[in-house]
Amino acid sequence: MPINPLDVIGNQVKSAARNQVRTAQAEFRRETSIVGYANARIGAAAKKYGDQCVVLSADVKRVDGQLRVFAKGGREDTGRDALEWIKWCVDNGAGEVCLNSIDTDGVRNGFDLEMLDAVAARVNVPIIASGGAGKKEDFLELFHHKGIDAGLAAGIFHQKLLTIRALKEYLNENGVEMRL
Repeated sequence: MPINPLDVIGNQVKSAARNQVRTAQAEFRRETSIVGYANARIGAAAKKYGDQCVVLSADVKRVDGQLRVFAKGGREDTGRDALEWIKWCVDNGAGEVCLNSIDTDGVRNGFDLEMLDAVAARVNVPIIASGGAGKKEDFLELFHHKGIDAGLAAGIFHQKLLTIRALKEYLNENGVEMRL
């Protein structure tokens, strides 16, 4: 069977992209603190790969009424104000934010809309909401909040409380455009 030159080029592009991802992952593993990594490397990563490739993932929890950044799977309070730190990261090259609310994660009572709105008011990049989805209505409510571009969930799908197809159909029927 003849080899399609476009397949060869496609495989070379995929291989180059995989190598860049491996390089970035190796640099990340050398760092001991995710906060330290972000502070030291976000600008460099944005220059090298482009802002659109730098996704800031932040685990955030309320401590004495303040939104704080946590590290190590939510076990270590970094002492940093989450709103200030996320804004700093975006100002220095993060092109997207994946925001996980430790307070609502796994609870299934809805996304932390107050936290999400506070972040959306401070940055102008796509925000992915994570933590709290328990039913399809939670997503519909989420997408009525300005500045929230995506919702992330796992448990409700893994435990078959909702299918992705059913969620997409429900959202589409309620005015949230997406591919089915």
